[in-house]
Amino acid sequence: MSTRLIVCKNCGRTRERRLDGKDYQYCSRKCSYTQRKGWADDLLSSMARVGACWIWTKARSSKGRYGYGRICRTVNGKKEWRSAHRVSYDVA
Repeated sequence: MSTRLIVCKNCGRTRERRLDGKDYQYCSRKCSYTQRKGWADDLLSSMARVGACWIWTKARSSKGRYGYGRICRTVNGKKEWRSAHRVSYDVA
């Protein structure tokens, strides 16, 4: 598969990315989430602190009995769903 060089919009690092129909603007997932700080804000607004615990108060996936926390945002007219644990890892 052919590749092209991109310059990350967040950190300015140059990186080679595949030409697979996607418009890559960031060098990594972490830079992508850092640039879109809204994910971090959505994550914090979806939890309530009770003593030493953080309670998830928003949507959950339907897998299993309890499911994982899920966050939805509309970006460029499309809904993007992310797992809460992935957003917290990438934002940290």
